[in-house]
Amino acid sequence: MENHQADRNSPQWQWEQQLIQAYYDYRYLKLLDPLYDEFQHWKEGDRTHEAITSFIHEVHRQMAELHNLFGNNRKWLLTLIQLDEDWFQKWLAAHPAPPGVEITPPLGEP
Repeated sequence: MENHQADRNSPQWQWEQQLIQAYYDYRYLKLLDPLYDEFQHWKEGDRTHEAITSFIHEVHRQMAELHNLFGNNRKWLLTLIQLDEDWFQKWLAAHPAPPGVEITPPLGEP
């Protein structure tokens, strides 16, 4: 148990956790910002009840998929995040990995 706790205090684990949290925020905002916009259009009378209901159901379906993504094994999740190359490379430039972190090379690179 102490080893598990020590792992959580390691620079590697902390960096990975920051990566997961940042990606979580990015993906959720990517889904919820358009929903917010649709609600604003609906409130202004520019969307029908049927249109907003349909949009809500689609976002709910996508949220369930996202929930499943973040429920994956941590190592697999870290690999999947790195495969979102545009987002990950920008994040990585601002948050360099500590020693010992294996970075998945961008697709097309050996």
